[in-house]
Amino acid sequence: MKGYEFWNGRFVCTDVVETATNYRFQFEDTNSLSKRYVWIEVNRIGKWDVAGNSWSYKLNYMKCPTHIVSAKYFEDFNNVIETMGMALKNQ
Repeated sequence: MKGYEFWNGRFVCTDVVETATNYRFQFEDTNSLSKRYVWIEVNRIGKWDVAGNSWSYKLNYMKCPTHIVSAKYFEDFNNVIETMGMALKNQ
């Protein structure tokens, strides 16, 4: 994931950190006059979704405090890239 660019290079993934409760993705905003970073966190503590028969995880980022993804959805790396791109779109 490190080095991936989003929105024509505006955001570049510069770090991924695993904590006790989250996976934290750091993106540098290359259009910012000063060094600005945006973080997207994926909660490591999931919730079993009986209807979807899958684990669900909460994403935490500015402007959208309740974005939920399933483990099945995130199994496909393309879906991870799409989700990160959508999260960064309005930052």
